[in-house]
Amino acid sequence: MSILLSVATPYCATQVSDMQVTAFADGQPLSEEQRKSIVYSGDNVRCLVGWVGLATIDRHNTGDWLHGQLDAINADDPPLELFVQRLTDSATLHFATLNVRDKRCEFTVVGWFRVGPDRYAAFSAAIFNYEVRPWELSASHGAAFHYQITVQTRPSKHPYMLSVAGYEEAVKEMPLFFRGLRGLLKRRAEAGVISGACRQVAAAIAAMQTKKKAANPKFTKTVGDSQLTVELDMSGSVKTFSSKDGIVSHSLPADVVSPVITTRDMQVERTVDADGTIRLNIKGWIRTNRPNVMMSVPASPQQ
Repeated sequence: MSILLSVATPYCATQVSDMQVTAFADGQPLSEEQRKSIVYSGDNVRCLVGWVGLATIDRHNTGDWLHGQLDAINADDPPLELFVQRLTDSATLHFATLNVRDKRCEFTVVGWFRVGPDRYAAFSAAIFNYEVRPWELSASHGAAFHYQITVQTRPSKHPYMLSVAGYEEAVKEMPLFFRGLRGLLKRRAEAGVISGACRQVAAAIAAMQTKKKAANPKFTKTVGDSQLTVELDMSGSVKTFSSKDGIVSHSLPADVVSPVITTRDMQVERTVDADGTIRLNIKGWIRTNRPNVMMSVPASPQQ
């Protein structure tokens, strides 16, 4: 399994995931460029949706399928529980059509939902088809997906929700890393600090698996060395970065589903002319639902 770290607070939501796809048959990496987190922005629910587990089989790609489902759901702008239930039911139906022995998959959703006029509360949700949790104890997948929703509507001294999907053993194997991350969350660190800490944790997990692979050639390294970071605030503002070994390498636009603009597989190439002119070449799939939409690409943070 890959790694997906998800955080929800009253002021920011963050997901950090590795970008590796690993072959079931021989454990070899098939790709280091799979995006596993999508921004969903509606009036009733604003969130990040990430996933781990079955990635590709025949013509199926879980990331592409998820993007299409969120795009369809966004048109109706359902409230939180209906949003999660529709995604759960769609996963049950679609995964039943896939001809593969192991279909274990989990979707993690973090963000906010509307509780009143101009009032939102943080939530975290998990959608999964494991027979039992955690996934390591599940021999296979179940016939249907199920969901769990945790909401935070009352004031709390430490208002945050942290979830780890995929290689969940890391929580036991690297307790100091997660203790430090929780310490930052308790102190209400800003979004950039939280996502930076999550990147370092993801990079440390990948490095630990590399050492395990060196000591035992039969060990399958499922967590890649490259990470995707997506930050979202309650206004809908998005920041996203790609990194290698926890160090930010360049800006990478997130896949976004919203009433205004929907994007997928966007890439930015940055060049500098001899006279100092900076040129950005943006390519990918984009649909705008309103005229005069402006796009901006954030600068990579110095970390």
